[in-house]
Amino acid sequence: MSKLERTEQTQFVNEVRKEYPDLLLRVHLDGMRFANERDKKYVRTAQHNTQNYPDLFIPNPVWSSLTDNCWHGLFIEFKTSRSKYATLKNELRKDEKLQGQKACMVRLRKQGYYCDFAGAEEAMDLLKWYLNLDGLYMPFSDHWWPGSILKDEGFLL
Repeated sequence: MSKLERTEQTQFVNEVRKEYPDLLLRVHLDGMRFANERDKKYVRTAQHNTQNYPDLFIPNPVWSSLTDNCWHGLFIEFKTSRSKYATLKNELRKDEKLQGQKACMVRLRKQGYYCDFAGAEEAMDLLKWYLNLDGLYMPFSDHWWPGSILKDEGFLL
C-alpha cells in the first residue's frame, strides 16, 4: 500500500466516521508498514490467508427492493485513482495482483457480500450507493454500482 493510498484511505475512514458515526467498519492491515520486524511478522502471521482481501469492510447488511435480495456487507478494495485499476475501456487491468484481488472479490460476492474496487474519489459514492440500496433513496436504476468494473463477475442478483 502506497503512502498516498494509505493517506487517502485514512481520510475516507475519517469522513465515514463523521458522516455515519454509528456505522461499523474494519480496515484490513495487509500492506501496512510497521516500525519493527516483530510487529510486521505478527500481522503477517495473523493474516496469512487474507492475501488479496479487500482493504475495507462495512458489516452493514442491506436489502435491495429492486432485486428482492440482501447483501451481507460491503467490501471495498481501495485504490488512489481509477486509472490504477481500470483501463480506458472500463476493464480491470491485466495485473497479477489486481487479478488476485478480483478473484477474492468474486468469491466474496458468491457468499453474498457486495465488493468492488473504488478510487479515492469514488469510495464515498460507492458507500452512499450501497447504503441506499433499500430502494427508498435509490439514485440509480441499476442494482450494480454505476462505477463498477465487476458487474458481470461473481454472484449476480
